[in-house]
Amino acid sequence: MELKGKLIKKLQVESGTGNNGYEWKNQTLVFEHVYDNGIPEFAKQFAVKVGNNKNARVNIDTVQDLEVGVIYDMKVNVSSREYNNKYFTTLNVWSISEETNNYNINNDINQEAPF
Repeated sequence: MELKGKLIKKLQVESGTGNNGYEWKNQTLVFEHVYDNGIPEFAKQFAVKVGNNKNARVNIDTVQDLEVGVIYDMKVNVSSREYNNKYFTTLNVWSISEETNNYNINNDINQEAPF
């Protein structure tokens, strides 16, 4: 699935050790959804997870240079799981790149029209 969003927050890295002794790390990145024309879509936010798999194209090390306020194109895998009769969905990023179109996003609705 492909998504486009403006990075608004990078949460702290979470870590732990699984039952198998494997040490894991995850970081959550929060984005504001952006339409193809560069306009935010009513401030709808979504969060994506990045893991510490060193062989993955995108991992915790590769996202450290991402800047808050920049629009990114990303490709994610969507997975859901059931726990206590509730479903939880995770978006795992496997490709991310800076948006190539340089939109001038201005949230000031009182600005006069240019014509």
